[in-house]
Amino acid sequence: MLELGQHTVDNERAEIAIKLKNFVFPDGESLQEHTPETGGTPARAIIISTWRSGSTFMGDLLKSHPAAYYHYEPLDHFEIIQVRDGDLAQEAISTIRSLFKCNYTNLQDTSDFIEYGWEHNDLFQQNNRLWRHCNNKDHSHFCWNPEFLHRFCAIFPFQVVKSVRLRLNLTESFMEDDVKRRNKIVLLVRDPRGVLESRKHREWCPGHPDCEDPERLCGDMVDNYYAVNRLIKLYPDRYKVIRYEDFSMDPYKNSKELLQYLGFTMNKDIKIFLDTHTKTNEGEVWSTTRNLWHTILLLAKDTKKAPFAWRKKLNASEVHKIQDACRDAMQLWGYRELQQGQVLTQLEPVIDLEHFQLSHA
Repeated sequence: MLELGQHTVDNERAEIAIKLKNFVFPDGESLQEHTPETGGTPARAIIISTWRSGSTFMGDLLKSHPAAYYHYEPLDHFEIIQVRDGDLAQEAISTIRSLFKCNYTNLQDTSDFIEYGWEHNDLFQQNNRLWRHCNNKDHSHFCWNPEFLHRFCAIFPFQVVKSVRLRLNLTESFMEDDVKRRNKIVLLVRDPRGVLESRKHREWCPGHPDCEDPERLCGDMVDNYYAVNRLIKLYPDRYKVIRYEDFSMDPYKNSKELLQYLGFTMNKDIKIFLDTHTKTNEGEVWSTTRNLWHTILLLAKDTKKAPFAWRKKLNASEVHKIQDACRDAMQLWGYRELQQGQVLTQLEPVIDLEHFQLSHA
């Protein structure tokens, strides 16, 4: 089994080397200085968001980098809960730190991560680089083997973590031991009216206060606002805020800027995306494709509509109820309220960035 697994690792390593042949790392260092198996430190993108805020789109975009290893929802086994503090926060931090080190043995010994992944394949299916081997009946038996996962993960110079459960203040732990300053945090924010409208249609949300209660959602948004302003002052080049609505208005430009910020910048030889899938409907957009720039341009019209579809799906009474619970969060993050008597479909909910700025902007 291990010999077969090593063959898989060797082939993947060779493929990465070919795809990055002409790639210039932003810091001028070599591929080996970015791969854990050679003692290097990968560039890590950590997306912090919450359910139905556009994080799947962003995760799909980043995992499409030809040398990116995707840690999809590493806290999924916590179920429908927000991790804010206490013992659960310590477990969450420990889990993500283990993944940063590609240490799956530790995860097998201290958490339900491996067992949960075996029972819920989606945890690994979202990792295109890994799952194309796990989906092979001759190979699938070693894809939950901690030793194989360690060796496979450790050959990738770019690592992506996406979590909709971890609150932003806890990410400071990932800055403290990052000597090479390669951990980059992206806080993805969305209008709470759009978030809650989207959650209404998910069978897993009702009955879970952290999901369906607007006061909890917006309390977290307020906390994140003050946390990100504090953290940006401490780590000015390692935190970035993106509002989902702004990103959707110019996805080409914003995707390019995001990739550059993370150190994932691609040259023209490696702009081809693997494992493509595109799905678009009136309310949500999920996208990966073989050519990032081509597909984002094709989807631009739809992505501009998607963040605001809630205006047709909620009635005025529902909107006012959410606003009553979210007034502080909406004011801090630059979202206009619907006024009494105002036509909902005519509301322009997002304040332009030139009129809304975080303290770091």
